[in-house]
Amino acid sequence: TPRRALAAGTGGALFGSSDGGLSWSSIERSSAGVIFHLASHGQQVLAVGRYGMVLRSSDGGDSWREFRSGVSSTLLSAVLIDEDETELAVRVLHTAYGLDAE
Repeated sequence: TPRRALAAGTGGALFGSSDGGLSWSSIERSSAGVIFHLASHGQQVLAVGRYGMVLRSSDGGDSWREFRSGVSSTLLSAVLIDEDETELAVRVLHTAYGLDAE
C-alpha cells in the first residue's frame, strides 16, 4: 500500500505525496521559513528550521500550525519524544550554533 511522504525543498518549499513518492504536490502553509528537518510519528509531523521555526501537523502534513520555540537560532533537527491527544514533547538535537535546547 503506498504511503504518505513529505519533503522539504529550497526556499521553504514543502511537498507531499500520497502514492509513495511517484507524484508530488506543493503544500501551502502560513510560514515562509526555511525547513531543515521533518520528523513524524503516525499522523503527527514536525518541521523545524531557521530562526527557531517549529511547524506542527496533526493530519499527516495536509495542514500546518506554527509554534514559538523560544529560541532564535536555526533548528537543524528534532525528534518526537512523546505524544498523546493533547501534548507533544520535542527535543531539539542541533542548532546552527551547536547548542541543545528542550
